[in-house]
Amino acid sequence: MPPAEGKAATGKTVIVPAARARYLAEIADTVRGYHQAGGRAGQADPPAPAVARGHRSAEQPKAKPTADLQPLLEQGRNRRSIPHARKLVDMWPQVKESYSGDEYVVKIRDKEIRTKLTSRSLSGSRIP
Repeated sequence: MPPAEGKAATGKTVIVPAARARYLAEIADTVRGYHQAGGRAGQADPPAPAVARGHRSAEQPKAKPTADLQPLLEQGRNRRSIPHARKLVDMWPQVKESYSGDEYVVKIRDKEIRTKLTSRSLSGSRIP
């Protein structure tokens, strides 16, 4: 074929600027890191609830003393690798309680903002 006459690509016009050429790779790396951190936290978490259940059941009458389970329970709680996740788990009962009513009330700059959490059906049933 003969060489093309007329317009040819010069390389001066780029669709993605050089500073943003790896932005999708950066997003993928961030997501992979998030999943790895979550996986490590998930591997660390299961023993603590199991020990806590064992600790509660051992406190029942006619059970053996629970002193030997307490160090295991604390070790499981302290082994969690993501402090933010631990805080969310600890706050869950309060969050659940705040959303269980008919309204969610938040105070911002000395002003209460109320958000309706339920509605009523035509038959009068409460719908969360």
